[in-house]
Amino acid sequence: MKFKKGIFMALVFILASCASDVSASMNLPSTSTNLSSSETSSVSSTKPPRPHTHSLTEWTVIEEADLFHTGKKERHCQDDNYQEIITYYDLSEVEFKDQTYQYSGQEKVLTISGLLPKGVTVEYENNRRTQIGTNLAIAKFIDVENNLIETKQAYLSVVSYQGFPRIDIHTLDSAGIYSKDLYTPATIDVSNCASQYLLSNINAGVRLRGNGTLEASKKPYRLKFDVKQNLLGLNDDDKAKNWVLLAEFYDYSMLRNASAFMLGDSLLDNKGYYSSDFQHVNLYINNIFNGVYLLAEQQQVNKHRVEIYEPMLNETNLNIGYLLELDEYKDGASFEINGASYTATDSNGVINKIPTRNYSVKSDLYSNEQLQYIEKYLKNVYDVLYRAAIKGEYCTIDENHDVVVSDFTNSYDVINSVINIDSLMRLYLLEEIMCDIDVGFSSFYMYVDFSMNAKFNKLTFGAPWDFDWSSGNANGFCYETNHRYNSVFMDHMNPWLFLLSRTDFFESLMHEYFDLFTKSGVFDYMLRQIEDISRTYANDFERNYQKWQVLGTSQHTYHTSDVYNMHSQLDACVYLKKWLENRFNYLDSIF
Repeated sequence: MKFKKGIFMALVFILASCASDVSASMNLPSTSTNLSSSETSSVSSTKPPRPHTHSLTEWTVIEEADLFHTGKKERHCQDDNYQEIITYYDLSEVEFKDQTYQYSGQEKVLTISGLLPKGVTVEYENNRRTQIGTNLAIAKFIDVENNLIETKQAYLSVVSYQGFPRIDIHTLDSAGIYSKDLYTPATIDVSNCASQYLLSNINAGVRLRGNGTLEASKKPYRLKFDVKQNLLGLNDDDKAKNWVLLAEFYDYSMLRNASAFMLGDSLLDNKGYYSSDFQHVNLYINNIFNGVYLLAEQQQVNKHRVEIYEPMLNETNLNIGYLLELDEYKDGASFEINGASYTATDSNGVINKIPTRNYSVKSDLYSNEQLQYIEKYLKNVYDVLYRAAIKGEYCTIDENHDVVVSDFTNSYDVINSVINIDSLMRLYLLEEIMCDIDVGFSSFYMYVDFSMNAKFNKLTFGAPWDFDWSSGNANGFCYETNHRYNSVFMDHMNPWLFLLSRTDFFESLMHEYFDLFTKSGVFDYMLRQIEDISRTYANDFERNYQKWQVLGTSQHTYHTSDVYNMHSQLDACVYLKKWLENRFNYLDSIF
């Protein structure tokens, strides 16, 4: 027995040794099921530590991304030195929103609005529809290495045709609307639209609006509600008291303002610089059809429009928000920047004076000191721009808005210290496409906010407006498509756009903006939309021109001879679309 026991114990020893060798060769920990607690502790202390599970922070931006550059984000473990850094793109300007169209037999297409950052492309799925119904459309954003960055979804709906929404103005005792200064009491109804936008018997005032357009037989109007209202879902359902109804009398396509607003949506509004939303409507005054109008937003200081500090009644503090308009009509509190001392050479080497321009304050003022404050500021910002662009002098303004020598060593930094260059570049591009005859005469807006934590603490440009006489609708320089419009001396030239075009950074920077503008599909979207509006709502436009029988005639000395060939709204739309295509092709050849 002893012998057998000895053999047995030897075999146990050999097997245990083999097991230990195999365990070691496989790098596996040895185990035991019969160890005491002290032995378990001793064995456990020799085991490799379990893998650490990182407790990661939220992503933090360490390098900001913008349209032209990628950024970097970082996160780290709260318990050790582990860190992750990724590259990211700024897609904050890009929107992919639900869109509802009325049936016309034509294919409807849903695309993004806004500008794609450099290096990003978009691919669509299920974003086209012709028949009544709804698609869930998908937009996939792809980087330069063909990696998926982000996916957005939106609904594309086609509903039964019902025509433009209807707005009814009922004046008190059916009184006429004759004054530009005094509001006529009225109630407003909104119908022939989605149920959430129906309005009935809403108290408001109505008056005439505009300047040159008031000479037309079909008048434009301004509405002012007693209580803030939203109209037809404009501006993401935001409410305001003030709205406008544009008559579009001289523009036989009735689409030029709409075209500019569509461009403004992607170039300006998605960035926060504001561009009016719009909707064509059928307008009735005291139950009589008055034609098709373009409903738009009043250009004003408002949280959802021009977002600057609005002073309270009789507030005389200087550090408020100021909305200004280059305005030769001198409507309201105003001042001028005298062009006598500002000159530049033209393409032939001839020295020309940059014309004097008037500026009206469109926000509320309650003291002469406020007017003097903003006048000094604007004049000296203009002076800084002029010195840098024309004379190569690098100045800025100090806390008292006096012009002083700067420490900057290049014109971009000098100008960007007082002007939001990004906003001015975007507005330049919009105006260069549209060739608006009034761009240097009126309806050219800028704003600045001196209040605490202001969003726009440098002079900022936005709120594009008044494009009736643009894009080939008027005689003169704005009629031609193959020229620079805002870079040369001409009638109604805009000094801000002209001076920007004379800076040493303008050409290269405009190439960058135009490239993003093209690749984002903004222009193609606008062309597709104006044609769709024209064809879908042909019956409404025909009723308008039965009311106002101007097709095939000229109603103003500005009109070109082309209007004699326009015998339908579609004729006018086709002319506008072709003009814009030619204009874009020219700009594409130089930018």
